[in-house]
Amino acid sequence: MTLNKLDHIAIATHNIYKSIDFFNKLGFKHNKIHTIHNQKLKIATIYFSNIYIELIESLSNNNIIKNFLKKKGSPIHHIAIETNNIIQDMQRLNNLGLIFLYDKPNIGLNNTKINFIHPKTSTNILIELVQKQ
Repeated sequence: MTLNKLDHIAIATHNIYKSIDFFNKLGFKHNKIHTIHNQKLKIATIYFSNIYIELIESLSNNNIIKNFLKKKGSPIHHIAIETNNIIQDMQRLNNLGLIFLYDKPNIGLNNTKINFIHPKTSTNILIELVQKQ
């Protein structure tokens, strides 16, 4: 098994700057705001000790984050688990009956390889596998 540790928690937000301000009050340090143009997202990375959180804001009225907030109302979008070999873990988990959103990994923030386990096969929790380069 190559799953190593919890990588990050992603929180969907309507206003990334208000979320940054809130977490700063709790002692989190804001690192940077990234814009992912092809997904129409703004992502802020914040840290506290060894906890890494992505705050995600939609830049469009019709994308996955905006729809998620409308449908779920809950800001926690996904939990990410780090892996050394995403292809191997995708095959292993597929053999155990888990379904992934994508047939092959996508490129994520900081040039990581990512894929998500479909919530229908993970008790309605969106789980992301992350392989750092």
